[in-house]
Amino acid sequence: AVLKAAVEGKLTEDWRKQHPNVEPASKLLERILAERRATWIGRGKYKEPAEPDTSNLPELPAGWDWCAVDQVSRKITDGEHISPTCRSAGVPLLSAKDVRESGALFDEVKYVSPEDAKRFRMRCDPDRNDILIVSRGATIGRSCLVKSDQSFCLMGSVILIKVTGGITAQYVLTALKSVSGAKRLVGASGSTAQQAIYIQDIRSLPVPLPPMVEQEQIVAEVESRLSVIDDLEAVVQANLTRADRLRQSVLSRAFSGQLVTAK
Repeated sequence: AVLKAAVEGKLTEDWRKQHPNVEPASKLLERILAERRATWIGRGKYKEPAEPDTSNLPELPAGWDWCAVDQVSRKITDGEHISPTCRSAGVPLLSAKDVRESGALFDEVKYVSPEDAKRFRMRCDPDRNDILIVSRGATIGRSCLVKSDQSFCLMGSVILIKVTGGITAQYVLTALKSVSGAKRLVGASGSTAQQAIYIQDIRSLPVPLPPMVEQEQIVAEVESRLSVIDDLEAVVQANLTRADRLRQSVLSRAFSGQLVTAK
C-alpha cells in the first residue's frame, strides 16, 4: 500500500501543493536525454533509448511524466552466462539466491579469482546504489539496491541497472517494487514454463517519473513509513513468541497435573 501510494503521487500530494513551482519531470527527462546524446562515445550512429508504450497507462499527477527504464539508465546488463571456475576465496560471485529484498547478501557466495573478476566487471560492474533484479528462477523479479562498497561479480541470473545522474535509484527501485511495477516486470517474462526476464524487456519498462526533488521526498516518505512497519512487525513477532511460550507452559502444566485443583 505504501509503495502503491508512492508511485501514484499520493504520498506527496500535500508536498506538491506546497511546492507548485518545481521543474516538471518532462524537463528533467529532456535534459537527461540531451546529455546522453552529447556525451555518447560508442560505435556507429547514436541510437535513442527505448520509449515506453503509454497507451494503457494511468494518468499521472501534474508535473510527472512516463519514462522507460532505458531512458533513465546509463547501463543495463547482466552477469556471466557461462559458469566460471570457482574457488574457496577471492572476489564474491553473486547469483539469484544472493539477491534479497533487503539487499545483496555475501554469506554463502561463491568466489572467483581477481583476474576473472576484473574481466567479468569490464561488462557487468555492480557498485553501491545499483539496482539488481533476479531474471530467472523461482524468485524472478525480486530486486534490491546494492548497499555495499565491496567489489563483486554477478551470474547471468541477475540483471544490473545503473541509474543515470538526475534520477534517484531508490525511487526507481520503489517504482519497480510497487504492485503495478512488479506486475509489468514479471509480466515481461512471458507465460512459458521457463520464465525469464531479458535485458530488452527491462529497457522498455514504463516508470512513473516525478521531478527530482519530489523523488527524494518520496524516498524519504517511503523509508519513514516502512521503518514504522518494521517496528510494528517486531512488536507483533515478540508478542507471538510470548504467546507461544505461554501456550507451551500451560500445556506443560496441564499434562503434569499442575492445573488440577485438589479437593
